[in-house]
Amino acid sequence: MSGAGQGKPEGTRAVNIRKIIFWSHLVVGVATGLVVFVMAATGVLLTYEAQITRWAEHRSVTVAPG
Repeated sequence: MSGAGQGKPEGTRAVNIRKIIFWSHLVVGVATGLVVFVMAATGVLLTYEAQITRWAEHRSVTVAPG
């Protein structure tokens, strides 16, 4: 008996494993990239906190009581 017509060809298994590796690598890479991006963004905000606060409050007006 030959393997023809009895299930998937042998090359299909390698393609499935390759797809699994590709998608898992993509998902892990994107997730890692998001974590690094958030860390970088919060680091920049912490570094320039004084300048950002000064810029945001430069038009604040104080009203004298009474």
